[in-house]
Amino acid sequence: MEGIISKFNIYLNLIRINNPVGILLLIWPPFWVAFMPYVQNISFEIALIFILGTITSRSLGCLINDYFDRDIDKHVERTSSRPITSNKVSTNEVLILFIILSVLNLGLLSLLNSKTIILGLVAAFFIVCYPLTKRFFPIPQLFLGYTFAFSTLMAHTAFTNTYPNNVTYLIFFITVVWVTMFDTVYALLDKKFDEKININSSALFFSHNTFNFILVMQIIFFILILILGYILNFSVNFYFCIFIAFLIAAYNQNIIKSGSSETVLKAFKNNQFIGLFVLIGIIFERIMS
Repeated sequence: MEGIISKFNIYLNLIRINNPVGILLLIWPPFWVAFMPYVQNISFEIALIFILGTITSRSLGCLINDYFDRDIDKHVERTSSRPITSNKVSTNEVLILFIILSVLNLGLLSLLNSKTIILGLVAAFFIVCYPLTKRFFPIPQLFLGYTFAFSTLMAHTAFTNTYPNNVTYLIFFITVVWVTMFDTVYALLDKKFDEKININSSALFFSHNTFNFILVMQIIFFILILILGYILNFSVNFYFCIFIAFLIAAYNQNIIKSGSSETVLKAFKNNQFIGLFVLIGIIFERIMS
C-alpha cells in the first residue's frame, strides 16, 4: 500500500498538482472575461469545465515540458530531482498519463460549443510547442504568454457563443503582457543554468536589463488595465482593487532586486494575488452594474 501511495505522490509531483500556484495564475484570465458585464449569463457548468480544464491543461503542459526537457533538467539545480529526470517514472508511465490527461482535456473541451473547440485545439498546439521554443526562440516567455492568453478568447466564445469582441482582445493582450512578465521573473531562477546549457529565456535575452524589462512590462500591464476600466466606464471600486494589485507589483519589483532564489520565487508566486484582485475588481463592477 505504501508503494502505491508513494507512486501516486510521484505522479502528483510530476503534473504539479501539489503546487497549485500555476493553476491559479492560469485560471484568473478566463474568469476576467467570464465576469465582464457584457457576459449576460455565467453558466455554472461552463465555469466548472473551465476550472477542470485549467487543471488538466496545466498538468498536461507540465508533463510535456518535463518530458521534452528530461535531458536539460538534470543540469539545472531546481529541476534535477523532477520525476522524469530522476528516473522515478518510466517512459510508459509518462505515455499513459499523457493519454489520460489528453482524453480528460479533450472530453471537457467537447462539452463546449464549436467556436471554443476550435480555439481549444489551437491552444493545445501551443501547449505542446511551448517546451520546444526555448531551444530556438529568444523569448520563450512571450510564447507562453500567448499560450495562456488563448483561455481568454475561449472564455468569451464559451460563455457568449459569439466571436471575441475588442474588449476581450484587449484582455488577451493584457494576459500576454502579464504572463511574459511573471514568467521572466521565474526565469531569473534558472538564468545561470540556462546560460551554461545554452537554453533561451527572456532573462538571458535582456541580460543586465532584465529588471528594467520586468518593470516596463509591469507598467504596460497596468496601463492596459486602466484603459480597460476606462473603456467599460468602471467605478472607483475597480480602481481600488487595481491599486492594491499595483502595490503588490511594486513590492515584487523591489524584492527581486536582491537576486536571491527565495525572494524571486516569492515575487513570482505573488502574481496570483495580482490576478485575483483584478478579478475581484471586475466582479464588483458586475455586481454594481
